[in-house]
Amino acid sequence: MKNKLVVIFIVVVLLIAGLVFYCADGENTMKCYVLCKPVDGVYVYEEPNDSSEILYSLKCKDSFTIDGQIENGYVHIVNGGWVYCGYIVLQEPKQVMENYYCTRKRVAVREHLSGKVINWLDKRTMVTVFYTADGWACTPIGYIQLKYLKAE
Repeated sequence: MKNKLVVIFIVVVLLIAGLVFYCADGENTMKCYVLCKPVDGVYVYEEPNDSSEILYSLKCKDSFTIDGQIENGYVHIVNGGWVYCGYIVLQEPKQVMENYYCTRKRVAVREHLSGKVINWLDKRTMVTVFYTADGWACTPIGYIQLKYLKAE
């Protein structure tokens, strides 16, 4: 039951974010980008789960087109394969490589975009931001909503 609720939540988030929409030409497609740490990559799987065969990996800022299919929190890539939606953004990531500080008393640091909280950042704590996109900052410690950070 819990897994079904998580999948439903992810689908709702994707729909709100606009990842799935009906284009004028009748195709459910959209260009997306990967937002991840510079040294990391995001795997593309044969099936919509992380226990299936890895086809290849995408690096930060790589672009691809999805076709609107969503299953188990993964979206289908037009050229084949499935990628986890927690690393997908609509805006091309902007390389920043600057120090930012936390502007709120306490801010969640997430495993991936809208993922589980893995740490907390206290007010005035400095963090290096690698990339920003869609209101998120990719940092060495995880993902933080950009609205709670300010450039040094």
